[in-house]
Amino acid sequence: MSSHRLLGAQVSYYTGKVRAYLDYKAIPYEEIPARREIYRDLIVPRTGVRFIPVLISDDDVAVQDSTAIIDFLEARYPHPSVYPSGKLQRWVALLFETYADEWLVIPAMHYRWNVPENRAFALAEFGRLSAPDATEAEQLKIGESLAGPFAGALPALGVLPQAVHAIEQSYLAFLTDFDRHLAEHAFLLGQRPCIGDFALYGPLFAHLYRDPASGRLMREHAPLASSRTPTVHTCRVRSGHIAFRSKTPRVSERSTLRTYGAGSAPRISTSRSIPKLERGPMR
Repeated sequence: MSSHRLLGAQVSYYTGKVRAYLDYKAIPYEEIPARREIYRDLIVPRTGVRFIPVLISDDDVAVQDSTAIIDFLEARYPHPSVYPSGKLQRWVALLFETYADEWLVIPAMHYRWNVPENRAFALAEFGRLSAPDATEAEQLKIGESLAGPFAGALPALGVLPQAVHAIEQSYLAFLTDFDRHLAEHAFLLGQRPCIGDFALYGPLFAHLYRDPASGRLMREHAPLASSRTPTVHTCRVRSGHIAFRSKTPRVSERSTLRTYGAGSAPRISTSRSIPKLERGPMR
């Protein structure tokens, strides 16, 4: 029986999200490093773009974009679903997916391309991925040529000198909240992972854990998150309760999820009350 093929990279933000999902669901797949010839022969011809991850299914369907890949696979492997059935829980899970996909990319890109140690690590990773048989000097040169579009995207993401302090403080606040939550719960919504957990794995592992300076920062500020991050993709918990399943949730745990008003980033905080939607400052 043929398996799916995941075209991606360890250094890739969104490949991490899909890989963690595939491993959790025990879906058979082969990960193929997205080297130059893979872009030339597979990714561009099949998708028309130069983005990863790309899934080539076992029946030769090409799917690009992490959310599209997971939804495609959920239709084929529905149990256990990573989308909670309860409306509130599903909304929170999707909110965290959006936060991980669209918000954490800002500190992830800042720390990777503005911190010299991380930048040097990423350049070497890009070079090794693209040309594994080249010399270190050749790989570094290749990495520098490939890094331009990524490092050059910082201004479009709002990573400007006057915003750096706020970006770093927002990320550190998230790490503090997330670490506090993990002291009480295995995953975002209880005893097994949801789509939000896999989405968080993307930036937290591929950028903010693996990049050396960022990894030290995570270990210092959020030891539980640091120890959990590299193991999410090995999780095999396929049963267990998703918190807040009833229509009128009654929460006994001390640590619950609370979100702040529309357009804001979600925050994990400590509370004995049921989840509420409130207006408040953007973190």
